[in-house]
Amino acid sequence: MFPAIEQILLTSNHPDVCDPFTIETTCEVYRDLFVTLDTISSKLRIKHGEVEEDDIMVLQQALVNLDFLWDKADLSFTPKIHGLIAHAVEQVQRLEGIGDVLEDDLEHLHQTSVKITACVSRMKNKGQQAFVHSKMEAKRSNIEVRERVEKSQEASKRAFKKRNMELDSTVRAVKAKTERDGSRMETMLFVQQKPQLTLQTRHEIEKQQYLQSEEDSEGS
Repeated sequence: MFPAIEQILLTSNHPDVCDPFTIETTCEVYRDLFVTLDTISSKLRIKHGEVEEDDIMVLQQALVNLDFLWDKADLSFTPKIHGLIAHAVEQVQRLEGIGDVLEDDLEHLHQTSVKITACVSRMKNKGQQAFVHSKMEAKRSNIEVRERVEKSQEASKRAFKKRNMELDSTVRAVKAKTERDGSRMETMLFVQQKPQLTLQTRHEIEKQQYLQSEEDSEGS
């Protein structure tokens, strides 16, 4: 994804576009940041009793890398990031895995509620709005409706599963996971070398340019 973004920015004709070095550096830092977060997420999703010592070691190093990259990107340390960096490893070790107690189901319900609210938010009659909201929610929770939706989705999937027919779903899943883990480890080892520069904001760049122009004018 980031190589494509980088290419778009490098070929942009916008008058405020940054110089190539800044674009490449920024894309590199954020690319490694996203992969590091993905690595951490994969280890935190391991369920109770399934965590191995290698998982703890990878998680510890990934969190060190995240701390480094977060600082290089000049991002603020929110309570969630503090909790992640300061407490995640201890919780995983103490509970032997916390994948069972994550908030994925709650987040899914929240997203569903937001979608329903977006559909009825323009209705002026609050009573009618509440009625339609509850009706839509009831349909989404109805077992028969959910089964029909799942059957429809499966039917659609079968039409697109012509590729990789030589591999069953289990083998494809293992192959995909192996590729992801390889990419994650490659990024983790790269970030350990700490090659990234601290990113500069547009304001800082313009400030430096202004100060430099002032010095040049005074020298002349």
